[in-house]
Amino acid sequence: MRISIAAVTGILVQGISLAAGLRILQSNDDGWADFYIRHLNDKLRELHHEVVLVAPPNNQSVPTVFYDDPINGPLQDMVGSRLGPCQHNSCEEGGPMNHNQSRPDLNWVNGHPMHAMQYGIESIVPDLWNGTKPELVINGPNKGNVIWPWLQRIPNAITAAYASAHYGIPAISFAYGSRNGNWSSWNTAKRPRNSRTYVGLVARLLGELQETHEAGKGLLPPDTYLNVNFPPLSATCKEVEDFQWVLAGFAPRGFLDPVPAVEWCGKQTLPSEYKTLHSGCYISIALGNATSMAILADIVAQRNLINRLGSILSCLPAEKRQ
Repeated sequence: MRISIAAVTGILVQGISLAAGLRILQSNDDGWADFYIRHLNDKLRELHHEVVLVAPPNNQSVPTVFYDDPINGPLQDMVGSRLGPCQHNSCEEGGPMNHNQSRPDLNWVNGHPMHAMQYGIESIVPDLWNGTKPELVINGPNKGNVIWPWLQRIPNAITAAYASAHYGIPAISFAYGSRNGNWSSWNTAKRPRNSRTYVGLVARLLGELQETHEAGKGLLPPDTYLNVNFPPLSATCKEVEDFQWVLAGFAPRGFLDPVPAVEWCGKQTLPSEYKTLHSGCYISIALGNATSMAILADIVAQRNLINRLGSILSCLPAEKRQ
């Protein structure tokens, strides 16, 4: 009897989740009725995590103003009532927020993605979980890679950094490259072929973080967030097992970073996210400082992540592993 790598990965990830499901607050920039966030929601629930989805009612993935204060947050403005239906006609007009009639765990908040995050953490989640906080925030997977120098202008990474810096909740931002200009609805008859792969990769990383999690500590080092970018699928990069994970930095080499990179793959610098994504079947995973966003976390935190994810981390072809 032959068992595929994908099947083994699924069994391992599911086994980890069955042992210790997480309380996860899920959000995105592409809207609460986007196919990808709903597909991931189904997968996380299948893996026995407790999940509450709180996201904008429409696509909010356009660049916002330059933003460098994840601690305080740009949330002075109030959430207003909708003047039209939600994306894909998934809700009627009116009201500042609401939830699916049969699923109170599926919510929309009429505002910036950070408004959704704020109301999710401060109001919606406590009501559903009897005052208990999320153990992890997942933002995405969102369409369009989020890399330097756009980190402080794309809501995806901003929202993840805000959850960590302001609320002390570990957070991961997921984004995928796409050659398709369309967004798909949660109930589309033609499911995007890349969604199964990207959702499987999210589950793979989450399972690894759970497996190496130390009791009594957060899932990630304090005051950090993970910025994870998937390249577009191709003829040779289309299944979960086709991809390798690379620890990346934000800016290209040659740009000054106030925080030195950890020594890894035989070098004292890390490949940029851009280079990683354009080197083949490689996923860039960068550990950022949540309060400064566009700089790396300190070396101690970087080394902690390597110790946690070392079994899945790879080097780009031109670099050697330690």
